[in-house]
Amino acid sequence: GSRLDFSLRCVDAPAVEPTENPAGDLPSFGNPPLTETVLTCLFQPVPGLDMPNLGRFWQTHRAEFEAGRELPAFRHDVEVFDERLPPHALHALPPTPTEPTRLQLMGKSGERVVELQSDRIAYHWIQRGQKPYPRFEQILRGFHRWLEALEGFCERRVVPIQSEVVYVNHVPPRPLWPLAADRFGVFPGLGVSEPRVPQGAEEETFEGVWRFRWREPDARLYVSLSDVTQWVPGADEDAAPTAEPRLRLQLQCRAHCGSRESLGAELERSRAIIVRTFTGIASQEARRHWELRSPPHTPAP
Repeated sequence: GSRLDFSLRCVDAPAVEPTENPAGDLPSFGNPPLTETVLTCLFQPVPGLDMPNLGRFWQTHRAEFEAGRELPAFRHDVEVFDERLPPHALHALPPTPTEPTRLQLMGKSGERVVELQSDRIAYHWIQRGQKPYPRFEQILRGFHRWLEALEGFCERRVVPIQSEVVYVNHVPPRPLWPLAADRFGVFPGLGVSEPRVPQGAEEETFEGVWRFRWREPDARLYVSLSDVTQWVPGADEDAAPTAEPRLRLQLQCRAHCGSRESLGAELERSRAIIVRTFTGIASQEARRHWELRSPPHTPAP
């Protein structure tokens, strides 16, 4: 399939000033296409926080997490905001003698997932069925709860390096893009139009990636738009699931975190960047369908 990579398109964007109520002036949607939210803290590696000890942490909280599995660790990638380096530079720790791993814990419903490794905690909300999206404040409380539980288990506070917020959206064809060519109009603020397909060929899939930088304080937003296939459960228990097309929009914001005390504010700031960007790139029709509630003055692309 075709892929458009805008990863070198790094632009300056206005800083989002923190406020006592950072969500107070944010757009709000009654029916967003959100399917997953992830809050992550990357911190200085904690000595001794290996898989055996993570397993003991799981046993302490087994009543809330029925399932657990060991997976390869996330890379220790830290955003670089140095003008002397290319905008796509990342700082990565050197490889370790043994392959690092992470522990993934999942509750019975599958909606809440916690992932732990020696230098990271990630807290997921994943949509299951037709349950409404919990507000960000509820997800943030869950993140802090499990971070504090991990710190209590380790008997030490973590030293944050980087915060990260990810929103994943899946947009079904109807009613916004009944035809494949219409999908490029759902997020016109990204400046993507229907491609001119070479003679003798047919379009298969699309994927585009954008990068945006905020300054003072530094933050970087990754926006990706792509075609995906989603398995949808049948109308009744005996019906087989069907594969349906979706337009997938992921917004991932990373920011440096100077202290443990500022972690919550950094996560809220990244959330504000994501919500304002999502609203700004969506079409007026999409905003109406997703029940944009406030603020009404947000300009449409």
